Amino acid sequence: MANKIIPLSLKKDFTKLYEEGAVLKKGGIVLRCVKNKKGLRVAFGLSGKIVRTAVKRNRIKRWSRQILREAVFLKKISLDILITVVTEQKSYERFKKNFEYLLEQTL
Repeated sequence: MANKIIPLSLKKDFTKLYEEGAVLKKGGIVLRCVKNKKGLRVAFGLSGKIVRTAVKRNRIKRWSRQILREAVFLKKISLDILITVVTEQKSYERFKKNFEYLLEQTL
């Protein structure tokens, strides 16, 4: 269960994230995270006003999932993570660098 990325969808989980979660920001990415006992659970918050087309929003989600799968140090960690993008991301390399930095800070 710890190796699989589980979608976060319940309102009570989002409420807990906003009330108790740590907030980390870098390069137009905002990460909210809180520890849990259910494995790695992830939600995405991408505004249509910021990232205009669905193609670009889905690309950012795919990039995020791929980076989470590659992050070896997250394999045994139980976290709820809300990933919010507040500026349009054009480069995968820059997005990956910023995202990995934020993930390392969660530990």
